[in-house]
Amino acid sequence: MKISEVAAGIFVSLFILAFAGVFTWAGIGYGALPLYVQMRDSRAAESYMPVPAEVESVVLDDLYSKKGGTSYFTRAEFRYTFEGRPYRSKRVSFNRSADKEGEYQQHVFARLLDAKSNHKPIEIWVDPNHPEKSVYDRSTRSDRALTYLVVALMFTPIGLGFLFMILRGWWRLYAEHIKKKEWEASRSARGLPTGR
Repeated sequence: MKISEVAAGIFVSLFILAFAGVFTWAGIGYGALPLYVQMRDSRAAESYMPVPAEVESVVLDDLYSKKGGTSYFTRAEFRYTFEGRPYRSKRVSFNRSADKEGEYQQHVFARLLDAKSNHKPIEIWVDPNHPEKSVYDRSTRSDRALTYLVVALMFTPIGLGFLFMILRGWWRLYAEHIKKKEWEASRSARGLPTGR
């Protein structure tokens, strides 16, 4: 195998590897991992117990970006008592993504703001084995789960496909190198020129 072939192979591999990294990272980081975390937490919360709680504070953050416009995210703090001991929690839901206007985050904010303004108790879900862990909305957001699934299925296979291309290319070069060495060894054993 010539040095020029190796250098060209390395250059092409690094170029393709950059694409592979971006697509794989996007598929896992923005699709598979958030989906796994949301499903895991929601499944674990099935054993949580409902407990009355008070809304101490609630804020609707507005996040602006040039590409996506304005999106919203609800932050809140709750106070509750479990088995005679006081606890505080800041977890609104298992969804960590902001939404557009009129979607989930604004609806949750409206409910919590109404409860706080009118001093109405809410129901919070508490882990009986670890009472410091709790969540206001333990449900799985099907729309977000579907988005995560689509991202994972779109980007991850593309990234892995690029990685497969790299491995296949290097395997082909290696196979050609071995084949050439065997051919040269065979000709050398018969006393024939190897073409070097």
